Amino acid sequence: MKDRSRALSAIAIPCVLIILSFLVFSGRAAAQAASAYQEIFDAAWQKVNDSFYDPAFTGVDWRAVRDRYRPQALRAANNTEFHDVMKRMLKELPVSHLEIRMPREAGHSGTGVRTALIEGNSVIVEVPSASDAQRQGIRVGDMIRNPDSDMGPLGSTATLRVKGCDGRTRVVKVRREIHSSSERPSIRWRKFSVGTGKRIGYIRTVRFDDDTAPAVDAAMAEMKDTTALIIDARDNTGGNMSFVRLSSYFSEGEHLVAALLNRSYLEAQGRTPQQIDPARLPKATRTYTDEAVFSAMSSNGGAVAIFSEDLGKNLYAGKVVVLINEETASAAEGFAWHMKLKTNATLIGRTTAGALLGAEYFTLPGGWRLAVPTHSGWGPDGKPIIDQPVKPHIEIRRTLKDVCSNADPEMATALELISASESTSK
Repeated sequence: MKDRSRALSAIAIPCVLIILSFLVFSGRAAAQAASAYQEIFDAAWQKVNDSFYDPAFTGVDWRAVRDRYRPQALRAANNTEFHDVMKRMLKELPVSHLEIRMPREAGHSGTGVRTALIEGNSVIVEVPSASDAQRQGIRVGDMIRNPDSDMGPLGSTATLRVKGCDGRTRVVKVRREIHSSSERPSIRWRKFSVGTGKRIGYIRTVRFDDDTAPAVDAAMAEMKDTTALIIDARDNTGGNMSFVRLSSYFSEGEHLVAALLNRSYLEAQGRTPQQIDPARLPKATRTYTDEAVFSAMSSNGGAVAIFSEDLGKNLYAGKVVVLINEETASAAEGFAWHMKLKTNATLIGRTTAGALLGAEYFTLPGGWRLAVPTHSGWGPDGKPIIDQPVKPHIEIRRTLKDVCSNADPEMATALELISASESTSK
């Protein structure tokens, strides 16, 4: 019995040591994770505290928000839990352009497909070229029956249940990937002939970026012999003030497009006003690139009035139609606003995203990324246009049948409108 007891003791002691070592290691790992999350949390909260455009934080007690969410963030066991806490905290400020992203190598991603809610279903409306989703046979018009399964660790496999346009349900395994939405050039265009001697122009605005203004000039030079023009701003997620160069071709004279105000200006006012006098602000024209916009604001105490250009004889004289949808956002909504208020263009499609603010992006410890809305817009009437959506003149509801048949009801309506206007003008 003594020999057996000694043997059990000999086994038990190393096991206890292993367990103790594991507990010590786990405790250290948890402490290190909490310390890392504390650093990220504090940096993110402070950046919002210092840079958020509204000094009153839309009426939210931002310090109280920090005190409520900080303990939760420090208890996070992994990046996913921490990310969820941070997203909930940022949502306390009810504005667009405020988000945090995990480091790319550690973050979650999807399969790259773009979906839309159509007739109550999550329907795939775009499959990126060269993606694994395309390789695995995912098609436009497929309805995802388990949309929550799309997101997961980068490089892992998503198991999607999809119902095709043929009514059949299938299970498809797709690798989760990151697909950049950046495309160049940001403006594409073409012309086509209809009837006898009639030419229609088409401009696709992918985004409004630093390369937009010169591309717009090149496109509009080619559109001089067209009798009508369709500008497609659908799925345009925004960019910068370069949209003013395009809209200036359709709005007569020089006039105020928007006043941009940042934190320093609003703090000097002591509040975020519901009414301003744009005529009292410094005037800026040809302020298109990110660098030009930020330079104009910083040189003028955080406020600048962006004006359109008087293009004189280059003003476009034909019929203009603008296509918009629920993915038209940010600066693209600014374009839609200007076209609706100051031109004779007809807007066709669906109400825009309602995400109209100006953001800057900051790098946090550990490679996390934070977007903060640092400036906001006031319209020509002196009233704020923060996150206000734009409604079309003619609303078009998209159906599942449209997607499956590759129909484009917005484009069809635009062409019908142009045809009717040309018949009337004869």
